[in-house]
Amino acid sequence: MILELDSVSKRYGKVEAMKEFSLSVSEGERFAILGPNGAGKTTSISMIATLLRPDSGSIRVSGHDVQKERKRVRGLIGLGPQDVGLYPSFSAIENLKYFGHLHGLRGAELERRIGEVLEIAGLVDEAKKRVLQYSGRMRRRLNLAVGLLHRPALLLLDEPTAGVDPQSRNRIIEDLRAINQSTGMTIVYTTHYMEEVETLCDRVAIIDHGELVVCDRVANLLRSLGTAVILARVTAGSERLVDAIRGQIGARQLSASDGLLQLGVDNARDALPELLRLADCVGATVEDIQVRKPSLEQVFLSLTGRGLRD
Repeated sequence: MILELDSVSKRYGKVEAMKEFSLSVSEGERFAILGPNGAGKTTSISMIATLLRPDSGSIRVSGHDVQKERKRVRGLIGLGPQDVGLYPSFSAIENLKYFGHLHGLRGAELERRIGEVLEIAGLVDEAKKRVLQYSGRMRRRLNLAVGLLHRPALLLLDEPTAGVDPQSRNRIIEDLRAINQSTGMTIVYTTHYMEEVETLCDRVAIIDHGELVVCDRVANLLRSLGTAVILARVTAGSERLVDAIRGQIGARQLSASDGLLQLGVDNARDALPELLRLADCVGATVEDIQVRKPSLEQVFLSLTGRGLRD
């Protein structure tokens, strides 16, 4: 395993950010950590990156303890933090040279790698401009380039595409997939964009209140909802309808929040008329019904009951 967290806990005053949290990631995986805001995603990334000390438990990267062998671990990881960590008065090239020197890169090898990451970030034509002249999107892309510069064994990305336009997001995801496939670099990724995880990642851990809710392959999580998801907007009697559905419709998953009922089924054609019949029987008012393919966002909401942007 390239990454192992064993019974890790972390508190901020009275707030327990991580609770006996355990997780392992294999070499070469593309792995996502998802959770509502405040669930512990950034805390977990910061502890893996040696920026925070766990109160208890252990974290190992390629077998090295992140607290006892911090310098060795920092050479193995690349970090794309949520907050952009660049020198605004430097150009992109100057930033990359500075961070490259910190990793012991020099001469032709450093120049070659700077060219590679500028190409990935789509900043070749803007490389000599000072970062303070960059848009927020450009700074995000340069931030990612810094994390990739020394070709780390483990790349930690904390919402790397936040505020980035869709075209740039798609390019970043495609490039990360290509880097993983060509180099075997392990990627651990947090994001607010579920479709990115479905496109990029092999496995996903969903966390809430600092605890692991589920960890599985993306395909398995999608299959857990069935072949279709029924979304029904219920303006009256939603609790009565949920009670009636239990045991009456063969639902793989059933949840209701703020009048939105979500039902994972294997056969939507049979389930839809039964749902409407039950609504009529219990006096529930169904305003709108949609049938969709299962998505990771629906899995997430069914497990946590909360949106990522809560």
